Amino acid sequence: MALRILIAEEEPAVRDHIVRVLDGHHLVAATSGQEALASLGGDPFSLVVTGLEVGEVSGLTLLEEARARQPEALVVVTIDPARAAESGRVLRSGAHDCVMNSCDETDVLTAALQRAIRHVTLAKENQALLCSLKRNVEALGRQNRQLEELATRDGLTGLYNHRYFREAFDVELSRCSRYSRKLSLVFADVDHFKNYNDTHGHLAGDRLLSQLGQLLTEDARKSTIMARYGGEEFVLLVPETDHSGALVYAEKIRSRVKAHAFGDGGPGAGARITLSAGVATFPDHGTDADTLIKYADDALYRAKRAGRNTVCG
Repeated sequence: MALRILIAEEEPAVRDHIVRVLDGHHLVAATSGQEALASLGGDPFSLVVTGLEVGEVSGLTLLEEARARQPEALVVVTIDPARAAESGRVLRSGAHDCVMNSCDETDVLTAALQRAIRHVTLAKENQALLCSLKRNVEALGRQNRQLEELATRDGLTGLYNHRYFREAFDVELSRCSRYSRKLSLVFADVDHFKNYNDTHGHLAGDRLLSQLGQLLTEDARKSTIMARYGGEEFVLLVPETDHSGALVYAEKIRSRVKAHAFGDGGPGAGARITLSAGVATFPDHGTDADTLIKYADDALYRAKRAGRNTVCG
């Protein structure tokens, strides 16, 4: 992994040695303090190697500027052995390392530079690993959400399935009971659906149910929970709606379905169907799920016996 490294060292022998050690990386050499400061204002560096004095600019100034402008960069400061006492102040100022630049101790400088390179490389590898893990976690989260969606949706109509409806119904009943709110339930069933299947085929029947699910969704209020209860029967939970309001809502759906031409060019294209519906309201017709479902189901069958294509409650 080639790193971008700034070298600000005025001692030619030391600078040449640093260049040899760091060969293979993208090196930017600054021969003056001002040139080094200008370089710090450009593209980011992974490592800055600077002397304690670079022309008219002190290494501490370069260190402070590097820390301010490029906080991700490590800074290694080379220091004359005669000024070794200043190494503590250099390290306290934020240098990653402070190493003697004596020509007699090039091995020490080499080791310090190699340590810095390993540190930067490991940090970058760790960062790449963290980014990869984050992407994987996000992808897993998306997949889990998709699986949860698939587990709660009816594959044919795209509406919620029976299991989700029962769970949502219990939650809504608990909320309405706690806050004394109204909740209505609409059961709707496609009239003479068996005849449609017998005439046009089961595939056409599946397409009709799919289109019906889309049609019901288009008319749904944001708060309405719509589910396929089973076969050609659908259920709608309508929060914050009293019985008369739910009857009006169910009638609107019945009228919309009756006026719609179903089919997509295959068998049964342009066919007209009707719905029968039964309505129950909490707490008027019951305070638990089973009682309300039975009331709505009984109302639906009254609508069937009344000639179909009607709403009863």
